Amino acid sequence: MEPLAQHPAHDASAPLAPATPTTDAIVSGGGGLVFVTTGEIACAALGAYPDQVALTPVVALRVAEVIRVVLQYPDLATRAAIVDEWQAGEGQAVPHGRVVLDERAVHVGIEPLGAGTLVSVLWEHVPGFVWQVEYMARQLQAR
Repeated sequence: MEPLAQHPAHDASAPLAPATPTTDAIVSGGGGLVFVTTGEIACAALGAYPDQVALTPVVALRVAEVIRVVLQYPDLATRAAIVDEWQAGEGQAVPHGRVVLDERAVHVGIEPLGAGTLVSVLWEHVPGFVWQVEYMARQLQAR
């Protein structure tokens, strides 16, 4: 039996696949839509019920983009101003993404299809949430 290190399928010098950033929100795809669901930790921390929204891939990417931008700023006031400016332009599209910020979480939805439903993601889980939403949207667009 040949040792694992000498096995042709095992290459220790090969780069490792990047780790998937974690998020409490559940992100999945199906039927051409990106589904996001409030995670259990966010529900407990915020005293909220689990909600789910279905985003089109284009809306999902626009929402992820603005959230990625606000993550570059440390204060909530600057983040909120950026989202407000984005929301003013985004609201012209149908359907359009909706992003609401507070001290503890980012809340994401789609209007008018979402009928006001927002999925909450705690700030510590937002980077992983953005990564997973972008990944799923791109996967759906590639099909």
